[in-house]
Amino acid sequence: MNRLAALVSIVTVFVALPLSAIEVADFRFEDTLSSSVPGAPNLGSLGGGGFVDTTVDATSVRGWAFPTATGLDLDVTGMVSSDVYSVVMLFEAQQVVGYAKLLDTQDRAIDQGLYYVGNDLHFYGGTGGSSDGIVAGTYYQVVVTRDIAGNYIGYVDGAQEFSFTDSSSYAVITAANRLVFFRDDLSTGDGENTAGTVVRIRLFDNALSPGEVAALDRLPAPLVAVDVPALGRTGILTLVALMAVAALAVLRRQS
Repeated sequence: MNRLAALVSIVTVFVALPLSAIEVADFRFEDTLSSSVPGAPNLGSLGGGGFVDTTVDATSVRGWAFPTATGLDLDVTGMVSSDVYSVVMLFEAQQVVGYAKLLDTQDRAIDQGLYYVGNDLHFYGGTGGSSDGIVAGTYYQVVVTRDIAGNYIGYVDGAQEFSFTDSSSYAVITAANRLVFFRDDLSTGDGENTAGTVVRIRLFDNALSPGEVAALDRLPAPLVAVDVPALGRTGILTLVALMAVAALAVLRRQS
């Protein structure tokens, strides 16, 4: 019985530990707006754009070129919590000095959101970076994370640009369950936009740590077909529970 109690304690602690962020979508723009991770819906085009050849890190890749006042959107229903997520975007923008909206979580209803402004990454309604290092026409990997406590952090190429506490919930995804990329909100006339090219967008169901952000690759490795279904967070917890039940059954037979 002591062994049983010890095993139950170990399993309980393991299940209670926060799991690392799971990638729930990876859009690579290889002549498709679908995700290489199964289960995610397709990206939607907001008014224009198309696939192009481009070069990132001395590598020829495909991307999605978006004219000014267009963009993409994604229905994230069932993929992430509204207040806990990470978004990773590898793209170049043609406008980085005046406000150019990059990510909107509020169904385009309010002005607050993620922008380039003054050669920096900035969250209007929160805070912004001060490096003045963003250059138009250059590919950067921009990452934003929001955790359950409301901590919102923005990164450029693995380095933290800003952080703040999202006490006003401007970065919480609304009930529309919609992320909008590279398209301004309607409340200010849809005028703060940029043209550009995106080659990769990823979505994670938890807040990546600074170490995990720094370790992210930029361009994907070649795809390898693996006939194993994605478990997801719920599947992993279910598998752990089943393993615990099986282990307890074995111990009972030995006692």
